[in-house]
Amino acid sequence: MLVVHDEFAGGITSNYKYVAWDSIQKQIGEVTPPNDQPPTSPTDPAVPTTPTFSTASFTGTGASELIVGNAFDNTIFGREGNDTIYGGAGNDRVEGNVGDDVLHGGNGDDVFIIGSSQAMNEVILDFTQGQDRIDLGERDANTREKGWQDFSFIGEQAFTKAGQLRAYQDEAKGITVIEGNIGNDPDAEMHVECTGLITFTRADFIL
Repeated sequence: MLVVHDEFAGGITSNYKYVAWDSIQKQIGEVTPPNDQPPTSPTDPAVPTTPTFSTASFTGTGASELIVGNAFDNTIFGREGNDTIYGGAGNDRVEGNVGDDVLHGGNGDDVFIIGSSQAMNEVILDFTQGQDRIDLGERDANTREKGWQDFSFIGEQAFTKAGQLRAYQDEAKGITVIEGNIGNDPDAEMHVECTGLITFTRADFIL
């Protein structure tokens, strides 16, 4: 295991988390762990330390913006625009909504909400398995059927019908892709990328 820098705590102190070496080895190609701290990923921007707001909840303006949470259990809704959202130190609920958003939950047990808009392409920077979850409850998994349909998680398998959710690793890019099929075709209408190689299970989702 290696200790890596994870997140600020309300802009005051730093926290650290343990990351399995085999996960890092796939990213940087080292056979044995180095003696010092691993380098920061070039795709992971520096975490800002000044909160955007001082309350527990915040809704964006509709423009593309940077939103930074605080030490509370935040509920953050980005609205329109290509937003970058940092949840902060609490147990946060983070939703980018419309646009190509970058989501960072930070410390705590966080929920990343993937809303119903089709005009979105989300990237989750710091999903922690067994701690964080991805909420797809706002999406109808099959628009061809009457009423509200939940997704069915099928692991890495190919789609065979509408209403299915899958997740697969792209080792070349060092990401895990989550896709949902809501129509009667083999294509994905929902696309989410998570930094790192993660073997998702049904328990990682709120469906």
